[in-house]
Amino acid sequence: MPALIDALDRQRKADTTRRRVVVILAGVSLVVLLIAALVGYPSWQKARRVRQVQATALDKAPALQPLIERFGMQFVEVPAGEFSMGSPQAMGGNDEHPQHSVALDGYWIGLTEVTNAQYQPFITAGGYDQRELWTTNGWAWRQSKNVIEPEYWGNAQWNAPDQPVVGVSWYEAIAYTRWLARETGLDVRLPSEAEWEKAARGTDGRIYPWGDQEPTADLINFNSQVKRTTVAGSYPPGASPYGALDMAGNAGEWTSSLRMDYPYQRGDGRENLDAEGVRVMRGGSWYSEVNSVRVSVRLGLVPQNRRVIVGFRIVWSPGF
Repeated sequence: MPALIDALDRQRKADTTRRRVVVILAGVSLVVLLIAALVGYPSWQKARRVRQVQATALDKAPALQPLIERFGMQFVEVPAGEFSMGSPQAMGGNDEHPQHSVALDGYWIGLTEVTNAQYQPFITAGGYDQRELWTTNGWAWRQSKNVIEPEYWGNAQWNAPDQPVVGVSWYEAIAYTRWLARETGLDVRLPSEAEWEKAARGTDGRIYPWGDQEPTADLINFNSQVKRTTVAGSYPPGASPYGALDMAGNAGEWTSSLRMDYPYQRGDGRENLDAEGVRVMRGGSWYSEVNSVRVSVRLGLVPQNRRVIVGFRIVWSPGF
């Protein structure tokens, strides 16, 4: 009898141990699932946003279909109307003054910067060899330097398909938009700096795309926190009032505009694509410090500049 009691006691202890192990394993599994869900959430959130943006664009502007379906581009709408451009006198540099009202027609701007995957077809199609796509100065520069691709095209740190294309000169950006316009039959182009700024800040005079709160690592890629560009559109909390992503940090963005004094006036020559002079880059980059990612900051670069901090996004205006 004692032997039987001992056996039963051992069995009871073994059963208890097994139950504890099962409970522990179940708890570990739950934690793993929760971690996986949290890690995967940004990607899921981004995918949902892209689907929503695409559905809205196709519903309101079906002409965008070739860009969306063929090139995987997404766009958000910026309605017609006025906004305040520049900074109040107590803020920003002299080139941001005076703050003034600018009226713009409605347009659609890229949800993110143009990515490497979206730029690749331009290279494959021989865009670098087609004179008609380039400005006069751009073609002379391209030939003199024998440029056949972006500066960092072969560098694994910058050339993932869903990273923004960087190391592109203003000349290359213009040639790309002209090629894309020819391919799709849509008058796509670089945004003017007025169009860029309105898309980034809306009409309430905010300092950053998301508002007046200073940037953090959850809102944008800046201040060398990642030391490279991230996947385009990785910071949904930092979206602009119209839903555009990465309008601060990540890759700086060429605009079509010459760097001229304010007030901004479209017809004063600053939007002449054949004119020589410094062009405006907007938005700061992955490298920029806090003060350089404000929506009103203007950085002037020579058009042949091919920095690792510079990319671009595109716009389309019905009837432009």
